[in-house]
Amino acid sequence: MLISLRKGAGTWVARIFIGLLVLSFAVWGIADFLGARSTTAVASIEGREIDAASLENEFQRELYRLQQRFGSSFDSQQARSLGLDRQVLRQMITRMMFDENAEELGLYTPDSEVAKVIREDPVFADPFGGFDRARFEQALRNNGYTERDFIARTREEMTRRQLIAGLTSATLPPRHMLKALYQHQNEQRKVSLIEIPQTALPEPKPFEMAELREFYDDNPGLFTAPEYRAVTYVSMQPEALADEIALDETELREEYENRLAEFTTIGTRDIAQILFTEQSKAEAAYARLQEGEDFAAIAEEFSGLSPDEITLTGITRNELHPDIAAAVFALEEGAISKPLKSPLGWQIVRIDDKRPEHVQPLADVRDKISRDLALQRAESALFDISNRFEDARASGETLEEAARTIGLQARKIPAIDRSGNAPDGTSVTDLPSEAEFLGDIFDSAPGEENDLRETRAGGYFVVRVDTITPSALRPFESVVDEVRSAMRARATAQALEQLANDIRARAEAGTPLATIAEERGLTLTDRPAIGRNFRGELLSPAATAEIFAAEPKQIISTPAPKGGFVVARLDEILVPDFPADDSQTAQLNTALENQMADDILAQYQTVLEQQYELQINQNQLASLFPDQ
Repeated sequence: MLISLRKGAGTWVARIFIGLLVLSFAVWGIADFLGARSTTAVASIEGREIDAASLENEFQRELYRLQQRFGSSFDSQQARSLGLDRQVLRQMITRMMFDENAEELGLYTPDSEVAKVIREDPVFADPFGGFDRARFEQALRNNGYTERDFIARTREEMTRRQLIAGLTSATLPPRHMLKALYQHQNEQRKVSLIEIPQTALPEPKPFEMAELREFYDDNPGLFTAPEYRAVTYVSMQPEALADEIALDETELREEYENRLAEFTTIGTRDIAQILFTEQSKAEAAYARLQEGEDFAAIAEEFSGLSPDEITLTGITRNELHPDIAAAVFALEEGAISKPLKSPLGWQIVRIDDKRPEHVQPLADVRDKISRDLALQRAESALFDISNRFEDARASGETLEEAARTIGLQARKIPAIDRSGNAPDGTSVTDLPSEAEFLGDIFDSAPGEENDLRETRAGGYFVVRVDTITPSALRPFESVVDEVRSAMRARATAQALEQLANDIRARAEAGTPLATIAEERGLTLTDRPAIGRNFRGELLSPAATAEIFAAEPKQIISTPAPKGGFVVARLDEILVPDFPADDSQTAQLNTALENQMADDILAQYQTVLEQQYELQINQNQLASLFPDQ
């Protein structure tokens, strides 16, 4: 079972979800067990169990978090098709194994440490860095936790981290490895380039008709028309119906009042603050500020903080402690408060920027509200219309007849390919924007009417394929100009490549690049040093990679990104010194430590999988996630 779960997480799409899951687990710990527990475990190890309710709650939490990123249309079925259910179960099993192993080793986290971690978590901090119980409780509610359960899960997570820290604390990358990777990443190379543009070649001679015909016969794939389908479809979109919906002033005003928060910009302040533990020091500092001394200098003297450390931007009234909020928001821009008492001690606040609350009047948002309301009404009306449409089809009416029943007209597309283009190469316009629209067309048999499909915008469409024009080679006479253009492009490319190879051969034989460039009227460029990620008008990423694989004085020829060719000579390899200590070295060291730690944990997890006997209740799992 573990092997199959691993395989399910192997696609690149699944890896995106794995990354998101890891982030969410790092912040919140493992999921809460809400509601009544099932008596039948989905999975168990050494007496520890994962019951159906726990797995379902965990899955729903991760689905909700993903919907915040991808939108509410990202539903359970889509998540499961991408392996989210298997990945959630896999994560829970892994944590269960680590918890069992931690208990066997006698690891435990005391209450004092749990409380300390929660109180110091920045997620629960107020603007001044203190623990904010209101934020803590709101976060628990948003994520479906009780305080008791969250504390228990935090303890488990901390204990698990003790185990992980013991396994990975000694992962120190060797110095020679750091040096080699640093120099590899920062190595630069100097090159000389001869650009060979397409204009360096004479205009090719005209092609004989026989040559064109031969090229056409040898390259049928270039001149084959795609499959086209003639389609009849009915589209019911809220945008079309919204224009017919009339709204009165009372409805608009009521909607405006209900959405007033949406049209209100909350007042904010940018402030600088100095914190004092004693009132006397605060008053002394305030007196000096009144005499004109610099605010930042006073802050550094009394608190040891830099200007960046005393500055808070975009602060709302609710983000300040109630004891000082009113006084701070009453100050004008540039003003400095008298010493203010708060639970943090004494504070002096300067207002650097003042942005008052602003409410957009109804007149400014009338069009938006009117359109939103009309679309809502249209979506509701379309639901009833679609039901009438389906009833008509169920009674035996054709697509055209059912459309007339609801007051619409079925539309015709004479010919469309898989890319949504007509035979002349232009895009077919005014189609439903859903990717499923073209999919339904090319997944259907002629004469087959598809099921009515709902769009993400609340509309509906249904298609019927009328006829199919198979993919076929277009007659030579109709594409002779295309054949001529293709032959010219191929001949030019071949001539450019031959010229580049001739120049390369002469350079390799010892002729200076400057001499070759002068003889042929080409431009020789000495490039500044380039790095491994360089790309430009003359060097593609592939060309840069080839240069970094070359030896000094080696000559290469390569296509240029915007056409033409380039002949390049590697002049010099610049290997950087390995610094004893800088930010890039530190980042590289951290990345290597993390990679080594991941490798150790993966190996340790494999050992635990072999040590513990995992039981999976396939029937319970299938009942929770059917049709998987």
